Amino acid sequence: SSPVYEKEWTYDDWAGETSPPPADLFFDLEAQHVIHGIHELKYGVTIFAGNYEPSDILIVTIDEIPPDLGSDPRLVFDTTEVTNQYLDNNDDKLMGDVPRYSGGAPGDVITWYWSQVPFPVVAADKVDSRILYRGESGQPLPVEFPGRIIRDRENGERYAIYQVRDRAGNVSTAREVRLTVNIRPPTPRRFPTVKEANNSPVGTGVLNPFQGGSGVTVVVQASEVDPG
Repeated sequence: SSPVYEKEWTYDDWAGETSPPPADLFFDLEAQHVIHGIHELKYGVTIFAGNYEPSDILIVTIDEIPPDLGSDPRLVFDTTEVTNQYLDNNDDKLMGDVPRYSGGAPGDVITWYWSQVPFPVVAADKVDSRILYRGESGQPLPVEFPGRIIRDRENGERYAIYQVRDRAGNVSTAREVRLTVNIRPPTPRRFPTVKEANNSPVGTGVLNPFQGGSGVTVVVQASEVDPG
């Protein structure tokens, strides 16, 4: 045991009370003692007659090592391009997997981001976060990027990033994954035309009723249809 604080009183220090001044029962622990590891904290009291009594031991864990995310800490996706068709086929969301990592424990918090730049992540890029429970920490975990957020942050190259913060507040940031967002907005699209009519470039047309007696053919340009 290494003594870190000691206080001795005389009768006059107590100002006639039967216990020491409350302020004397607080002390600062110097930084040299606050190091990574598991520590036992206790105190002892020696009364005027020389009798000594120790306290119970308090176990204090100081954690200064952030979670180890591994050699390639990046989210795992099943695509590199997000389109309207992809979201339609996947319940309007993009799912990513956080790889297994070491040093995890219940209480870890995973936060994931959708950003226009690979670094640094900022609060405005946050998608969501969640606390890990017993049996989850250190395991591969799915995280969800809702289609609403992907659409709101528009087309172009985007970066998916996650962080793990342990119970002691140590943070590890993963490497970014670059994805391409190519979501064509539902409007505006160009107007269709009628094959049997005289169509103008501004979205109007004139149909001779004798040419439509058996029905007409409405034409949508192939360029207006998303691939697939």
